[in-house]
Amino acid sequence: MRELKILLVVVFFSLLTYWLVEPYAHSQMHKHVEGHNFVYTGEADVEAVNEKILGFKKESEALTKKISDLEKSLHDNADLNKTKINQNIKLAHKRLSEIPNDVDKSKKLLSTKK
Repeated sequence: MRELKILLVVVFFSLLTYWLVEPYAHSQMHKHVEGHNFVYTGEADVEAVNEKILGFKKESEALTKKISDLEKSLHDNADLNKTKINQNIKLAHKRLSEIPNDVDKSKKLLSTKK
């Protein structure tokens, strides 16, 4: 019986603390802050996609230059590296053909975020 009384006292003070002290502590520790009415404009996304497109353009220019250099070296050299040079030219052409698709994907991503 004595243990039951101790249990009831502990439960009573625990509930009292939960109902009275906890809401007060919560209101003091987590003050309400008014919102700043932030509005999403998408400018950061537009800027990120434009930077990505610019990167694709720079990559395209670099690949075009690489292709022309490789083709020039292919005509200048008559050694065994022709197959390796041809493989590099094919890889550069392949990536160059993929860049417009990447640009389109970036633009679609931008249009879906608006």
